This record gives sequence, structure tokens and C-alpha cells, in this order.
Amino acid sequence: LYASKITRTVNNIANGVEITMTTTDAATLTHMQSMFDSNQAKTPANSLITVTREKLANGTKITMTSTDATTVKSIQDRAAAGKMGAFGQMGMGGKHGKMGGKKGGMRGGNNGNCPMVTQ
Repeated sequence: LYASKITRTVNNIANGVEITMTTTDAATLTHMQSMFDSNQAKTPANSLITVTREKLANGTKITMTSTDATTVKSIQDRAAAGKMGAFGQMGMGGKHGKMGGKKGGMRGGNNGNCPMVTQ
């Protein structure tokens, strides 16, 4: 699993969360960077959340923010519980739980197969 080679740090900020994922494994870093590229253009279906992604030399950093207090709390709670995908997606199904109902939650349509967890 790639996930076993990633160090994940979650920091709450006033209006959301910063998730930093780093690795010392070259293959994992290559995979993280390719996933970063494929997710860079994607944004949450829920306009209450702003997601920014930043490539790091040894990983990636995702910042999720909102101006809505309830959404901020939800972002922070889910990040702390590990219920977000590797690139900041919310609304995951499967073993990650679900947020937002039958249609895939806040991100919309995510099937819960986070590649950083399942590979």
C-alpha cells in the first residue's frame, strides 16, 4: 500500500484544514505527484468549500477552506478522523463512511476507492 509509506499531517486553520502528505519513497512520490496532476483541476461540487493543492518536493499539501462555520467544522472533523481522500476529496463511501447522502456527498460521486489507500 502506498498509504503505509506516507506521513500525513493535519493542521486545523481558522477557516478549514491543511493536510500535508510526504514520503521518502521514490515510487510513492511519483504516484502522489501523478495523482496530484489528475486531481489539480477538480474542485468540490459543493461551492461552500475551496480546495487548493500545492506540490512539495517530497509530497503534496491540500488546503480546504470555507466561510460557513458548519462546513469548516465538518472539514476539520473529517480530516482529523482520516475520512478524506488523499487529495482532499470528501464524501467518500466504502470504509471511509459517507457525507452528504446517496449521491457521493460534498465532492459528488466519489466511490471511496482512494488510490493512495487501496494500492
